[in-house]
Amino acid sequence: LTATHSAGGLIPIPPLHSNRIFQYFLLFPLNRYFNIISIVFLINRSETPLIYRAVPSWFIRVEMIVQQLLENNNKCYWVPEFVQAKRFANWLTNARDWAVSRNRYWGTPIPIWASEDFSEVVCVGSVEELEQLSGVRVSDLHRENVDHITIPSCRGNGVLKRVSEVFDCWFESGSMPYAQSHYPFENKKVFETTFPADFIAEGVDQTRGWFYTLLVVSTALFNKPPYKNLIVNGLVLASNGQKMSKRLKNYPDPMNVVKDYGADALRLYLVNSPVVRAESLRFQEKGVKDVVKDVFLPWFNAYRFLIQNVLRLKQEEGISFVHTADFSPANTMDRWIISFTQSLVFFMKEEMAKYRLYYCGSSTGEIHRPVDKLGELGKHECLDSMHTLFSVLYSMTRMLAPFTPFLTEHMFQNLRHLLPWELNDSNASLHYIMMPKPRPDLIDKEIERAVSLMQSVVETGRYIRDKVVVPIKFPLPEVVVIHRDPGSHDDLKKLENYILEISYAVAESLSSRYHAHASGTLLVLLDATPSQEMVDEGVAREVINKIQKLRKKAGLQPRDAVEVLYKVGGEGGGASLTRVIENHREYIETTTKGPVNPWTSTSDLSHKIVEEEQKMKGLADVMLHLWIIPKPESSSGTNSIPLVDPVPNGDGPIPVCRYVNLVLFLPPGPTLRPAGLLATLLLENPVGENILTLNQLKTEVCNLLKSYLNRDLHIWVVAGGNTEPVTSSCDLLSLHRQTCTSVRRSGPLPVDCGFPPTEPLTPFSKFVDVTLDNGRQATVMLENPKGVKIIAEKDAKIVAKQLF
Repeated sequence: LTATHSAGGLIPIPPLHSNRIFQYFLLFPLNRYFNIISIVFLINRSETPLIYRAVPSWFIRVEMIVQQLLENNNKCYWVPEFVQAKRFANWLTNARDWAVSRNRYWGTPIPIWASEDFSEVVCVGSVEELEQLSGVRVSDLHRENVDHITIPSCRGNGVLKRVSEVFDCWFESGSMPYAQSHYPFENKKVFETTFPADFIAEGVDQTRGWFYTLLVVSTALFNKPPYKNLIVNGLVLASNGQKMSKRLKNYPDPMNVVKDYGADALRLYLVNSPVVRAESLRFQEKGVKDVVKDVFLPWFNAYRFLIQNVLRLKQEEGISFVHTADFSPANTMDRWIISFTQSLVFFMKEEMAKYRLYYCGSSTGEIHRPVDKLGELGKHECLDSMHTLFSVLYSMTRMLAPFTPFLTEHMFQNLRHLLPWELNDSNASLHYIMMPKPRPDLIDKEIERAVSLMQSVVETGRYIRDKVVVPIKFPLPEVVVIHRDPGSHDDLKKLENYILEISYAVAESLSSRYHAHASGTLLVLLDATPSQEMVDEGVAREVINKIQKLRKKAGLQPRDAVEVLYKVGGEGGGASLTRVIENHREYIETTTKGPVNPWTSTSDLSHKIVEEEQKMKGLADVMLHLWIIPKPESSSGTNSIPLVDPVPNGDGPIPVCRYVNLVLFLPPGPTLRPAGLLATLLLENPVGENILTLNQLKTEVCNLLKSYLNRDLHIWVVAGGNTEPVTSSCDLLSLHRQTCTSVRRSGPLPVDCGFPPTEPLTPFSKFVDVTLDNGRQATVMLENPKGVKIIAEKDAKIVAKQLF
C-alpha cells in the first residue's frame, strides 16, 4: 500500500479464514501476482488497524529440532509443574520455524553478507573474521558502522553486501547466557561452570517468549536446556480483570501502595496470591492492607511486647536479659510454641528447596499464632516465656527475611543485642546470617496435635457464638466436645491446665439448650444459657477492654504508673455496672496493671492524661466515663523534673555534628517516664548532610519516648530566660548546643519546668566521631536516652559505614 494506491480494492480477512484462503491461492494460481495479504487487527494501544504484509525473512529451522526441545524440556524442574507438562509442551510440539529477522533500522545487524542474487552467502562469526574478510577495522557493530562494509567475492560475484534486516529482539534475549559472558571469545571456563543457569523466573506469557527462545537457542547450539529450575508467575490484572494499562490508568500507583503499606506488605501479598501458581491475580489494594492488619501487626506487637518486657525486667528487677541457645522449655504451652515454630521452619525450608513459594506464602499467616500466649507470670516463669518468645521471633525474622527484608531487619537490629555473641561485621545485618536450620529435637507432634485440636474447638465455638450473637468477652458455662476418636480426648486432657474444668461422658440425650456446629470429625456443643455470674464477668471484661484502648490512645506503656478513675452515668443499669466493677476490681486492676477507683468530687483531675466517655454494650442508656491520671505517689506536685546526674558543663568534648540536648517528659502533670530522662539528638549527620526538619525532630523524640503521638507534640527551648516554642519557621541548626523539652500540649510553658542552665552544654548522651572512607565526618550515638546503650564503641564505624 502506498500514498497513491489505496486499500479500497482489498477485502479485510478475519484471522479464522486466512489459512483457508492461502491454501486456495496455492492450489489455483491467479494470473496476477499478489504480494500483499491484508489481515486486519486492532492495535491494543492505539485501537487502529494493523495490516500484516508478507515479506522475505530469515528463519531458524525449529521444526527440525522439536523432539530435542521436548526432551530438554523434560530435563528441567518447573513450578508449577502443569506449565511444563501442558502449556509449554503443547507449544513446543506445534513449534514452527522461527522468523528471526526484522525490517527496521534499530536493532542488532544480522551478520550475513550476500551477493545480489544470493548465490554467494557468508555468515560472519566474529569481529576478527569480519576484519579479515573485509580488510576494515571494526570498533562498533551498530548498523550505521557496518552497513557500508563490503566483502570481496571469492567466486567473482563482485562484492558481498550485508543484508538489510536486523535480529528479532527475542533472538537477542535467547542469546543472553552467552552474550553476558562474551562466550565463546572470553570467559570460556566461567561459562562452562555456570551453564545451565540454576534458576530463572518469569511470567506465564514467557512460555512463548523468553523461556522458549532460551530453549531453542541452547538446544540448537548444545542440545541441552539453558536452565535447571523455573518459577512461572501468573499475570497481575486490574481489579476488574482487565489487563493493567497506562492508557486506561486502571490500577493504583504502586509507589503510593508502597508508601501507604510498605514494600514488605506488597511483596507478601503477591507471594501469598494465585500469581505464584501461574494463575492471574485481580489486584486489590485492600489485600495489601489486610497483610498489615492480619500478619504484620500481630507479629510486630509480639516483638514490641518482648522489648517492653526486656526493659521492664532491667528497670524493676535489675536483670539484663540474654537469650541462651540451649534453652529448653518445661511449660507445656511453651513447648508447643517452640515445636510449632520448628515445624514451620522445617516446612518452609523444604518448600523453598522445591521452589514452591505459594506454600511458603500461605504459611506466613501462621506466624502470629505462637506469639500471643503469654500471661501474668512470676519472675522465673516470665524469664522462661521471654526465652520462648525470643526464640520464636528470632527464628521467624531469619526465616522470613527473604520475603519481608525491611521489617525483619528492623527487628533484628534490636534482637541482636539480646544474643550472647560479639557484635561485628559478620552479624551487623540479618541478611548476613544464614536461614535457620530446623531442630528435630524440639519438635513434639503429640503436643502440636493436642493444641491444634483445642484451637479447632475454640474456633468452632467462636462460630457458634457469632451464630447465636454471644460476644466473645462473655464467658459461657459449658462446652461439650464430641469426637469419634477416643485419642482426641486424651489429647485434650494433656492441656487440662489451660481448661477451667474438664469432664468425660458417653453421649446421652442432649438438652435443647445446646447450640451445635461440626467441623470435620469434630462436633462442638455450646451452652449459651446466660447466668448472672457469667454476664457480670463479661461486663467486667468489657470494662477492661475500654481501659486498655484508652491507655493505647494515650500512648502509655505497660510500665507507666497511672491510676484510672471511673464514673457511671445512667439509670437502673448504672447501679448494676458499679456493682460489677466493685465486685471484679481485683481482676480489672490485675489485667490493666494499675488501680481503678471511682471518681469523687475531691478527685484531682488537673494532671489528667486522657479522658473519654463510652457507651456500654448490653446495658441500655449506661455511660462509663474514664479518666487516666498519674498515680498519686508518682506526683511531686510540680512540673519540675529532677535530674539524676549533674548537668555536664560546657568544657567537655562535643561531636563534629551539630546537636541539641533534650529533657524528655510528658506534661501536663508530672512525668510518667523515669525521672531525669535525658537525650541528645543530632541536627545533622554526616557534617552538613541530612539536616533535620521539625517533623523529623518530633519523630525522633517520639521514638525516644516510645510514643506515636507526634501530631500532639510540641518542642520548647529556653532563650533569654524564657521558654519559647520551636516552630517550622525556626532554623533548627540555631538550636546547636542548646537544651529543649517536649510537651504534649500547646500554650505557655512554666518557667520552672526543670530546665538545666541555658549556657551551651556538652551532649547528655555518649557519642563517638567517625571518619568515613570518603573523608566525610560523622557522629554515632552510643546511647540514647542517657544510660540506654545502643551500640558498643568498637562497632561505631561499622554502623556509620552502613548508614552513610
